[in-house]
Amino acid sequence: MQNILGIARYEFRLQWRGRSLRVLALTTLLVTCAGLLIWNSLPEGELTQRLNATEGGISTNVMLTFLTFPALIVLVVFGFPVGASESLPADRHYGTLELIESLPVTVSEYLIGKLVGYWAAGGSAIAAAFVVNGVLWWLTLRSYDVLRYAEMWVVAALVLIINTGIGILIGGTQPNRIRAAALVICVFIVSTLLIGTGGSAQQPTLMGFINLARIPIITTYVNLAPNDELRIVSPPVYLSLVIGILELLLVFSGAFIWRRRSQ
Repeated sequence: MQNILGIARYEFRLQWRGRSLRVLALTTLLVTCAGLLIWNSLPEGELTQRLNATEGGISTNVMLTFLTFPALIVLVVFGFPVGASESLPADRHYGTLELIESLPVTVSEYLIGKLVGYWAAGGSAIAAAFVVNGVLWWLTLRSYDVLRYAEMWVVAALVLIINTGIGILIGGTQPNRIRAAALVICVFIVSTLLIGTGGSAQQPTLMGFINLARIPIITTYVNLAPNDELRIVSPPVYLSLVIGILELLLVFSGAFIWRRRSQ
């Protein structure tokens, strides 16, 4: 455990000293706050007259989700995994890998430490955007359901954990950061285009669930009815997350075997 925590602390500092995570963190903050610009650019009262209306109205929860979640999920599904792909090749580039291999650190401890460190760094970026975005929306709307607002960010954070973990482990099979990023991009493109979305928003199929783009989660939150409520425990959402965790464990097993054999 001490080795894992030590590697995680090193990875956390390394990521925040690097450029990619800082760019992704700033981009997350900007794109999630873009909904505020859209809201404020509309004629005064055009949408506020419909919010929480008794009939045919748009609930505040749905409006917040529509203006925030699409940009957020695109970043955690595609942007962060590509940025995370350089995590393991960076150690080889800086000569850190040779130092770690000379220490009594197992392959599993090394991989878990790298994953936990990036998750902490990426999670802190998401948390910062969550707080800033939430405060700005509160100042704009004066009130909204904080728990429902937090729900979509929790889902996005869980997707970030799954997809960045896959990105780190797949990228770790490459000798340098450029090839790692290229491989991760290819894997996610193939997953999105060749596997397909699979089914509809109401009845996603297995192909949709194993898609790395997390199609059932996207369709659940994008296709909300005007007065619908967000629901993290809806079957498409939690089943997609469970399958994503199983995919992460499968990729971790493959990366563990590959690294053991390459030593």
